[in-house]
Amino acid sequence: MRAAAIRGTGPRTAPGTPPGVRPGDVRELLERGATVLVLSLGMDERLRIAPPTLELLRQTGVEAHVRETRAAAALYNSLAAGGRPVGGLFHSTC
Repeated sequence: MRAAAIRGTGPRTAPGTPPGVRPGDVRELLERGATVLVLSLGMDERLRIAPPTLELLRQTGVEAHVRETRAAAALYNSLAAGGRPVGGLFHSTC
């Protein structure tokens, strides 16, 4: 799976809610066959992963890795080079 094949819409949150990756943000990656997801927390690790997102990944048996953006990109590249069906969501700010 190529990261470029995924549309980037950014995390959607209600006003006053901490920004975070929601279940809807990972659905397209799952629909495209990813069995491993790399999710970034942003450069300053201010983005969060919503608990329902992690629960969805656990229930579907998807291996999830949560890292700072640079570390997430490096891990994604390593997994993809190994031929694994990996998807990633990368947040480049905060």
